[in-house]
Amino acid sequence: MLRAFGFVMLCLTLVASATRADDAAIKRVVKAKVEELQAATVKGDHAAVIASTYPKLIEQMGGRDKALATVKAGAESFKQKGIEFKAARAGEPADPVKKGGELFVVVPTTTEIASPQGKIVSKGFVVGVSPDDGKSWTFLHGSLDAEKLRKSFPQIPESLVFPKRELKVVDD
Repeated sequence: MLRAFGFVMLCLTLVASATRADDAAIKRVVKAKVEELQAATVKGDHAAVIASTYPKLIEQMGGRDKALATVKAGAESFKQKGIEFKAARAGEPADPVKKGGELFVVVPTTTEIASPQGKIVSKGFVVGVSPDDGKSWTFLHGSLDAEKLRKSFPQIPESLVFPKRELKVVDD
């Protein structure tokens, strides 16, 4: 009996170790994908931003063409107001959480923006979503508050913790 218990504990330890290793690999991949998304945002590559956006959000926006037009219009509005994305960084991803066949990961972000009021530093997050256990990723920007984000996308696990969003003007 004691041997059987020891064997079960060993198996559970091995499975837990493999899961932690898998989670670490997933976190590296998703962070790299978020950095690609942020680089596209800073460069104004709107098509790449839309290609990286969670399909259910694209659907809610009326499809790819309407989503792309919305993003372009927003970027043009920012430009006319003297607002420009200068840099963006991804923080360390949280642990992945699986729900309904999808994998979810929250990644904190920091974006530097030039504006007529001065340099703005925005701290926020994106939610990475993978339908295939981390092989491919799309993203939801955390620009909505947590309640609205969860209401719009009820498939997001309740256990995901969203970082506090901050927006402040700083001296250069």
